[in-house]
Amino acid sequence: DKPIIEHIVENLRIQGFKNFFITTHYEYEIIQQHFQQKRYADINIEFFIEEEPLGTAGSLFLLKEKINSDFIVMNSDLLTKINFRNLLSFHQQHNGAGTICTKDYQFQVPYGVVCSDNMSLSKILEKPTYSYLVNAGVYCFGNKILNYIDTKEYLDMPTFLQKLLGKDEKINIFPIHEHWIDIGNMSDYKKVQLTN
Repeated sequence: DKPIIEHIVENLRIQGFKNFFITTHYEYEIIQQHFQQKRYADINIEFFIEEEPLGTAGSLFLLKEKINSDFIVMNSDLLTKINFRNLLSFHQQHNGAGTICTKDYQFQVPYGVVCSDNMSLSKILEKPTYSYLVNAGVYCFGNKILNYIDTKEYLDMPTFLQKLLGKDEKINIFPIHEHWIDIGNMSDYKKVQLTN
């Protein structure tokens, strides 16, 4: 009975964050009205409307005149118990242009995996499990990265991070061990309804 973005704002609010910038395109009026009705007295929320979808990184163009310190960027379809203060502290201690949060993701192949050497069987791995660090959709940046966003056009975060790496900027990795779920499809949404 509560929008995901409200969970996000309230979690950050409890952790002491005061200033929120929400960039949105799709049905922005509904989101704006919802937060205007909440009337939080202890935090500031500003809305920035994307006339055309700009992507997670591209929407930062709208905030260039607003941000003058380190800041956190988060997708609004995530539920997580991450300690954002720890993230900010980690980012500041590791002297990078940015920090990307990651989550360990394990995938089990449901079949035996055949390994070969020049078309000859070398071994069979029965239903192996592989582990990957995946992008958790939460980032922390120093405000100087805004200088790399110089046009108001679509720019997704993976492309932007590659651009920063191409400029020899350091991007740190912050593993998330706390609860984290991306509400990317209906099965994930139903799972969250049962656990929250």
